Amino acid sequence: MDAKSPRQEAKNDTVQSVEDLRQQLAEATEFQRASADILRIINTGSADVEAVFDAIVQTGRKLIPDCDFSIALAEGHEVKLAAFDSSNPKHVEVWKTRFPHPLNREYFHGEAILDRKIVDIADVNKVAETQAAGMQNMLGSPYWANTLVPLVRDQKAFGVIAVPRTKPGPLTENQLAMLHTFADQAVIAIQNASVLDELKTNQRELSESLEHQAAATAVLA
Repeated sequence: MDAKSPRQEAKNDTVQSVEDLRQQLAEATEFQRASADILRIINTGSADVEAVFDAIVQTGRKLIPDCDFSIALAEGHEVKLAAFDSSNPKHVEVWKTRFPHPLNREYFHGEAILDRKIVDIADVNKVAETQAAGMQNMLGSPYWANTLVPLVRDQKAFGVIAVPRTKPGPLTENQLAMLHTFADQAVIAIQNASVLDELKTNQRELSESLEHQAAATAVLA
């Protein structure tokens, strides 16, 4: 077999580089479109956090191949599942059985929440001894890897967005960037819901106060 000439190799490299750039551009465009769709849901003024969470996990799974997408929240001393999406119905049932679980650092979700840091498990069989409970929680499931990003508001983490995967290996830098954006959107949804709840509470209290004043005025009249 004739060896390729340096010119031919350079041409092939150029063609591959162009194809790589086209692929990256297509992925970036698709991500921006999907991200805009999620922001439109957030900006509707609705306090329906579940709808935002569902949109995030569904969009994330489509944009990051060979993975499932999950959002879990800390409630008291436990971590509870808030949203999950998978193309495999069996994965959904298995993942649900992993929650709730204790909010402590022996679990991957607990570590991410309590330490407000990314927990990146490229291979569940190669975790630290301190993560034994997290490893046991994943064994028996179809997942071999998981990357978890905390949801942080006012310097406190209240939940986690996670990408469990059926094959060992890390996410790419672009995929990690997407994951951070989805985490930011989940935090915005929670913040909007809190603001709307506060406004509704203030309006209710104001209405009750006005009704009380009107009743008092009627008595004095």
